[in-house]
Amino acid sequence: MKPLARIRLDAKGLVREVQADPSLDLEGNGLPCALLVQGQDPFGRPLCPRCPVQRELRRGAYRASTPLLVKGRRLRCQGYREAEGFLVELYPERAEPPDLLLELSRLTQHLLRNPEGFPQALEDFLRALRLALGMEAAELFLIDPEGHHLILTAYEGLHREAFLERPWFQLGEGYPGIVALRREPLVTHALGEDPRYLRQKVKQLGYQTYVCCPLELPHSLIGVLNLASRDPRLDHEALLDSLGRIGPLFASTLYTLLTRLGEVGLEAIAQHLLRGEASEALLTFLREVRRLTGATGVQVVAREGRRVALGWVPPCTMKNCPAWRGEVAGLKNGLPDCPEAEGRPRICLPLWAKGEVVA
Repeated sequence: MKPLARIRLDAKGLVREVQADPSLDLEGNGLPCALLVQGQDPFGRPLCPRCPVQRELRRGAYRASTPLLVKGRRLRCQGYREAEGFLVELYPERAEPPDLLLELSRLTQHLLRNPEGFPQALEDFLRALRLALGMEAAELFLIDPEGHHLILTAYEGLHREAFLERPWFQLGEGYPGIVALRREPLVTHALGEDPRYLRQKVKQLGYQTYVCCPLELPHSLIGVLNLASRDPRLDHEALLDSLGRIGPLFASTLYTLLTRLGEVGLEAIAQHLLRGEASEALLTFLREVRRLTGATGVQVVAREGRRVALGWVPPCTMKNCPAWRGEVAGLKNGLPDCPEAEGRPRICLPLWAKGEVVA
C-alpha cells in the first residue's frame, strides 16, 4: 500500500524530502520532522516532540512505528533507519499489512551496515512478520554449524517466558527438531493434543495453531521459523504461502549476515594471530561474544584445562559437563541442567573443530 506521506530525514531529524497527499498539507524542508507533522497522541497531546519512532531508531532498531493523530486523522507513523538518516511514512491507522519482502530487504540493508544490531533487528522483523500474518508469537531457531541441535535465537510476541521453557532442541526432537530433520513444514490446529510439542507452558496457555517451517539454503539448512496463535481457525495455507515466499530470501539473508559477522570478528582476531598474540586474539573473540550476547561474562575452557575468561563467570569444574559430549547445557534457563553447575543462570556451548569438541 502506498503511504499517505513519505518523509526523509537527515541524521539530526531534519526534513530533507517530503512527498505527501495534498490533504495532509505537509510542506517544507530543513525543519524538524515534529514541526512538519505536528502529530498528537490519542489524548490530543503533542506526540512528535517526543517522537517514539525516532527514539527507537536512534537506539538501534531498524524499524519502529506508533499511532498518531494528524489534523484529526488517525494514522500510523512507520519509520526506518537509512544510510544517511531516517525514512518516515504515514499510513491510515488500519492500513494493509506491510510488504514482507520489502521488510526483509530493509532488514538486510540495515544489517549489512550495522551487523552488530543483529539480535534486535531479528526481533523487530519477527514483530513485523507476526503482525502482518495475524499471529501472536514468532520465533527463529538457528542450527549449529555441526547440525546437531537448534537454538532459539530470536523471539517476539506474547508469553515470552512460556516459549523460553525449551530454548534448545536436538535434531528430530520437538517441532523444531522434526522440521529440521525432515525439512518440510509442520502444522497443527490442536497443539495441546500433540505429544510432539514439548513446551507444556505454551500448551497450558491455550495455543492451538502452530506453523513450523524450515529455512533452507541450496547446500544446507540454516534454521527453522515458527509462528503460533491461540486461534485454531486460522488459515494455515495462507500462512504457508507467505512463509514460502519469504523463506528462501530470509535464509539467504541470515547466511549472508552470519558470514559477515564472522568476517568482522575474525578480521581482528587474525591480526593478533599474525603478530603472534594468541592470548589477545582469544580475548578479542570473547569480547565479540560478550557484546553480541549481552552476557555478564564469557569463558573458554580448552580440552587440556586452560581457561580464559572475560567478565564474571560462575564457578564450574567443567570436568563432566555435557558440552564435552557435544550437547548444549545450562542452568535455570530451560536448557538441560549441567550436573556441575550451580548459582546463577548460564549456558554451556560446545566448540567444534573438524567434527570434535575442542573447547
